[in-house]
Amino acid sequence: MMYVVAFLLGIVRTAANGYVLSRLWSWFVVPSFGLSELPTLRAIGVMSVIDFLSMHLQAEIIKAQPKKEKADPNAVKVACLEAAVAILIVCPLILCVSYLWHLSIVAWS
Repeated sequence: MMYVVAFLLGIVRTAANGYVLSRLWSWFVVPSFGLSELPTLRAIGVMSVIDFLSMHLQAEIIKAQPKKEKADPNAVKVACLEAAVAILIVCPLILCVSYLWHLSIVAWS
């Protein structure tokens, strides 16, 4: 059951990160470099690619480490907690701070 929760939280985390990426892109990259907007669904796709690549990098790092006697039974719970913290705290905090920075840039311009 915890694996299903971890999987679903991973999907929600990727979607939240994609939304944050699309907002940051429109606040900072578009005005600075004149690039086109990054729609939220495309940003979620970009975050999926990033998650996919980082997952494989983490797997390679784990393979390079010495083997443990037995697996950590709390690893899935820790992954769920990390995803929940990212969704509920990190993403909103990044959005708030970045939006304030965006407003200050607009006010100074």
